[in-house]
Amino acid sequence: MDRDGEQEFIHGETLTKAPSDPLSSSSSNPLLDLSFDADELLDLAARGQWRSLVDNLSRSRSVPPHVHLSHLAFHALSLHKLRRFPDSLRVLQSLIAGVDAGDGDPFDSPQFRYESYPDVYPGRSGSMLPFAVRYLHADLPQRLGDRSQSLDRLYSLLDFVRQRIAASGGDHWRRREAFIVSSLCCNHFSHREFDVALALLRDLLERDPSDPVLLSKLGHVQLQIGDLDGARATFARVEKLVVGNGVELENLAGRNRALEHLVNKDYASAVREYEECIERDPADVVALNNKALCLLYSRDLSDSIKVLEGALERVPTAAVKETLVVNLCSMYELAYVNHGEVKKRLNNWIARVAPDDFDPSCTRI
Repeated sequence: MDRDGEQEFIHGETLTKAPSDPLSSSSSNPLLDLSFDADELLDLAARGQWRSLVDNLSRSRSVPPHVHLSHLAFHALSLHKLRRFPDSLRVLQSLIAGVDAGDGDPFDSPQFRYESYPDVYPGRSGSMLPFAVRYLHADLPQRLGDRSQSLDRLYSLLDFVRQRIAASGGDHWRRREAFIVSSLCCNHFSHREFDVALALLRDLLERDPSDPVLLSKLGHVQLQIGDLDGARATFARVEKLVVGNGVELENLAGRNRALEHLVNKDYASAVREYEECIERDPADVVALNNKALCLLYSRDLSDSIKVLEGALERVPTAAVKETLVVNLCSMYELAYVNHGEVKKRLNNWIARVAPDDFDPSCTRI
């Protein structure tokens, strides 16, 4: 999730200002500053300093309700990033402890609405609950072994988001819809429930048939189930949509073309496509990683290692990802008798530059 996405994820869901707004930027009361310290927290999150966030947010402080909720969302998210799932769940449970929602949504409680605090937010209405709280509440059960509860909550959350879209039609709710659908697709895809993932993507594309990212995801699923003609047609639609729309989308189309070559075992053509992507964006880690794999499949182990080592050296912030590192370590195991020492040196270097949520076990030392 990028910085803007993180910010949208953390901030309150709805907010309606009074005609004469006492909480505008000109307000002299610092407790009523709606920006609080979000920029500082977002900077720490963008740098992957999740432990610092946990330390910062574990200290109790007197803050207005909306700030408390945002701090709690950051705290739970930071613990989630650090794979401290039971602790993240306890933070969320502390929020809804004592809320008697019956069979309803505990997050619909009046305690999460601006109008419940008229002395603090005169004239304001709506929910101040960060969307991250709802999403983490849905996601955490599967991290603790209860996939069915996560699926139930994710589908309920999708219904909730679509109700908001029907009511307001805001772009941020549509982005949240795409985010939840992507989460559900990844869940079903990882359990080889491809037909469900396809249905979710097609349903979303009926609402927005010109989204090249969604179309590309659809093409990837079609390739996975062996529908090569369907994937080719889907990727052709993406090609028409990305022309002149920037490097990111051009590379999306380039990686789709490379994937078609890869499926056909035309590794040389796939490498050429990935090289064009890397020329446009040297920090395209997907292209770098997949180029290395194509070289490996072509029995060019030495060059495949050079590609991944070069990526770590030139763009460490982008390249220090578990998938890339585990692939590099697998190549070391194939290439070197003393691969244990080589991986140990890599692990020591990663420890100095990686974000807090990087999983060091991927080096398999």
